[in-house]
Formats: sequence, structure tokens, C-alpha cells
Amino acid sequence: MPSESLFDKIRTLGHLTPSEAKIAGYLDRTYPLLALETVTSISENAEVGRATVVRFISRLGYDSFSDFQNELKKDLLSRIDSPAEKYVERKTMPKGRKTEAFRTHCDQVIRNLHEAARRIDAGQVEACARLLATCKGSIYIMGSRTSFSLAHLFSLQLSYLRDGIVLLDNLGGSLPNQVRTVSGPDLLIGIFKTRYSRLTEQAAHWFKQKGCCLILLTDRETNPLANLADIQFVAPSDGISIFDSSCATLAVLETLVDLVALQYDKKIDRLLVNVETAFDAFETFSFRGQRQPKKMAAKRPRQGIPGRSHENR
Repeated sequence: MPSESLFDKIRTLGHLTPSEAKIAGYLDRTYPLLALETVTSISENAEVGRATVVRFISRLGYDSFSDFQNELKKDLLSRIDSPAEKYVERKTMPKGRKTEAFRTHCDQVIRNLHEAARRIDAGQVEACARLLATCKGSIYIMGSRTSFSLAHLFSLQLSYLRDGIVLLDNLGGSLPNQVRTVSGPDLLIGIFKTRYSRLTEQAAHWFKQKGCCLILLTDRETNPLANLADIQFVAPSDGISIFDSSCATLAVLETLVDLVALQYDKKIDRLLVNVETAFDAFETFSFRGQRQPKKMAAKRPRQGIPGRSHENR
């Protein structure tokens, strides 16, 4: 059973009771090892009653827990010699066994990337890129705390390609001023990872109230905004350190930027020349090791900007 099938079923349930939300969260955290679970183990780990687990599985459309488990086993078996196998190996590895830290981290990053590739539909990524390229309003981008750096990078790269990119900051006091004029043509891209930011959640509700599209990049299928998002991408953030990994999230953002650039194929040269012209005017970058010094470049005007040399800047 493809991973998205299970989580699509969960999303279609709509409102979840507190106990059901606990079960859904546990299923998300444990997948694909759910095939090795029992009603009792799910009940104990999710801290809900056995009967609640059985009822929830029934709500998902399975005839019995055995039916649910059998489908998961088929999926797990199809992933032998895949990242899932490595994941099982890591989970069962003796705690005292020492491994080289960087390689272990890279292995986990690869698992996250493979899992993101399984959960995210390529067609939906392309559709999202077209939406970003053709959006008639402004594109607001938000990520709180550790997600803010990702939001900043994404907004910076998109601003090479189009106008109307707005990076929302982490300051609750200034946020209302930044979003007070949003309307239907605008859209919000929220980077919304565990532990979920209350500020990002509030901003998402505001944009939806104004009739705007919400694109969500998260690390769990079940999150406080899952039922509100128009488009949701799940990039796992499991890490080996005390902090979550952002590599899979970054891979999604980089892919979106690349696909948006392809939407502007016929005018990409002009867009990039405009950006480079501004960089040159403000001497944004050091020329050392990258370009010729000004006194040497004066003999050769830059291509794409006829008649304009470095000496004239």
C-alpha cells in the first residue's frame, strides 16, 4: 500500500477527537514499522484504549485490524533493501554500538529524502510551481524559529524570478501590519514543522479567512493545519542529533525554485541580468577569485548590458 494512501484516508476523516489525533500522530511517527505493531502496542504507545484503536482503524475503511496490518506488511516487504530496511536496522541497533557520526547523519538524511520522494506526488510539485509562477497577487512565505532560515532562503531565491515575494518575520507584534491587506489573489507558503509554531498557525488561519491559497511544507501528515492546506508536502525531519534535520525540506524548496524558473524559460536571461545589474551597482559580492578587478574589466563591457563596463559603475 503506498504510504500516501494511509495518510490520505486520515486527512479525509476531517475532525479528529483528541484520542484519534494521538493515534494518527503515532501512526505517522511509526510508519512503515506499523506492520510490526499490534492493537495493544499502538494502544499503549499512543496512550489510548484498545477499543479506540479498533474504531479508528474501522473509520479508515479497513474491515479489521488484521486487514490494516496485512496491507502494511505488503508495503514493508516491497521495501526490502530500501531505506526502510536500513531504518529497521538502525532502530534495532544496540545503543552501545558506536558509529561514525557524519556517515550516520548522511544515512538518516538519505532515508528522509527517499521517504519524502515516496510521499510527495511529482505532479503536485509541478502544479505548485505553476501556481507560484502565475500567482497574480503576492506570495507570502513564513517559517518560525528554525524554519525561518529556510523561509528566508526560499524567498530570496524566488525574488530572483518574480516580484511580489514577501518574507514574514517571526515577530508577532509586526506580523499583523505585514498581513493586514492580504486578499484572495495572494497565497501563503508556510514551513510548518514539529514543534508547530502557534504564530504560523495563526497566520495560516488569517490567510484562509481572506480567501487565499495555503501551501504547507511540513514533516508530518497529521498536523494542526493539515485539513486547512490547499497543497501539502510532507518531508520527514528525523535526525540523529537533538535537532531535527531540514535536508528533505530544503530539497522540496530547491525543486520548487527550479520548476518555477522553468516556467519563466523565455525571459529567464532578462530576469537574471536585472538581478546581476543590481548586485553590481551595490558591489554586493567580492570580486576576488570570481571576477576580474574593475581596472581590468574596463576593457571589456559585460555581455548582456551593451556599452556598460565595470569602470562606469
